[in-house]
Amino acid sequence: MKLLAWLVFFGLVAAALWVKRSINIKVTRLSQHEHQREYDDTGAERMVRCAHCGVYIPASEAIQYRGNDYCCEAHCGKPPIF
Repeated sequence: MKLLAWLVFFGLVAAALWVKRSINIKVTRLSQHEHQREYDDTGAERMVRCAHCGVYIPASEAIQYRGNDYCCEAHCGKPPIF
């Protein structure tokens, strides 16, 4: 019974950390939409490179996490593969 209580406790802590991380990523994404919409003289949007896979994406669609740009939430915080 005591083991079950500890498992539930650690599960709740892990869930709280996961929710906090998800909210942080979404808040960062929303705040960056306002600041990173930079266009050049021809009207083309600035492109940024994913820090994990190297794919170029429009700055308005990039997820910024810990100072880097990512193409999706799955790549946030992972080491580069290239």
